[in-house]
Amino acid sequence: MKICHVTTAHDRYDDRIFQKECISLTKEYEVHLVVNDNFKDEIREGVHIHSMNISFRNRVERICSIKKVLKCLLTINAEVYHLHDPELLLIATQLIKQNKKVIFDSHEYYYEQIKTKEYIPAIFRNIIAALYKQYETHVCKRINGVISICPLRREDGSIYNPFQGRCKLHQYIANYPIYRESENHIRNGNEVFKICYAGGLTHERGITYLIDACYEANCKLILAGTFSSTEYQHELEKKESYICVDYRGQCTPEEVFDIYKEASVGASTLLDCGQYFKIETFPVKVYEYFQMNLPVLISAYPYAIEMNEQYKFGITVNPEDIGDMSRAITILKNNTTLCSNLGNEGYNLYTRRLNWGIEEKKLYELYLTIRNEK
Repeated sequence: MKICHVTTAHDRYDDRIFQKECISLTKEYEVHLVVNDNFKDEIREGVHIHSMNISFRNRVERICSIKKVLKCLLTINAEVYHLHDPELLLIATQLIKQNKKVIFDSHEYYYEQIKTKEYIPAIFRNIIAALYKQYETHVCKRINGVISICPLRREDGSIYNPFQGRCKLHQYIANYPIYRESENHIRNGNEVFKICYAGGLTHERGITYLIDACYEANCKLILAGTFSSTEYQHELEKKESYICVDYRGQCTPEEVFDIYKEASVGASTLLDCGQYFKIETFPVKVYEYFQMNLPVLISAYPYAIEMNEQYKFGITVNPEDIGDMSRAITILKNNTTLCSNLGNEGYNLYTRRLNWGIEEKKLYELYLTIRNEK
């Protein structure tokens, strides 16, 4: 069976799309991946990668180019199309009309995230989020299957499936890292204590307060990634506390793991906005910290609190309380044995429960179910 994964927004070697899902599925299927970049078509790791070479400068132009995307997809003539971006829902029903099977992979709960987007005027965010959710439901009830990362938690503590009643078939497939033998590094007393964070550098991801907390705790903070805006970067650079930052810029995956080897603790201090405090999972970087035996400084949201109470892999903190974070950092800085124990517990959790090999089986099962549909 020929299957085709599609993205207009992600890199061709995206960790979830290419490294995990596409490569895993080559064991059973002929896998094609359609992306939109200026690189040549190629076959890599058994995956046939095609570039659409459609130019657009922003989200609006990307949406307006959707008919060109459909035309490209139909030339692949796959039996199953696996869509990775919300704007691709605009062509999902067209593919169904062509007797194709369609899966929507919802990397986030987009209607929750829309409510936090600063480029949308605040007065319109809830309206747009509701309209998007209504349209998403309309499409998902007509396609063959939907994938999402995890359940969400309500304010009353109850856990629910956001796609319950909104699609024919649903499967959770978490974004756990691919299992590899750990390149263990255990920090010794002669090393310089460093916190690390690699990813989107935004206020909502807690970067502003994390910098202040590291400064107060007198420790280095390695940052890697792209700032949300030049203005935000300049605002941070003007702060007295920025002297503690070692900014590495945009890094390759290999360079990020080199940073993890250099660091003493991994940070993930997301603020309470959008879906962040509702998710029943960890950000991907936390799984990477587990993989590298790093203790974790993590926001105290319900799932993280419960998991840390059970598995003791780090310290949970209020991400908006600089003093709380600074005290936690100081505890870790002054106790190498604690750091080692927390890192080992995270690694054990990764090897036993939280790695891609477990999720890969669920992906196979979903495809088998859809393949057998008449």
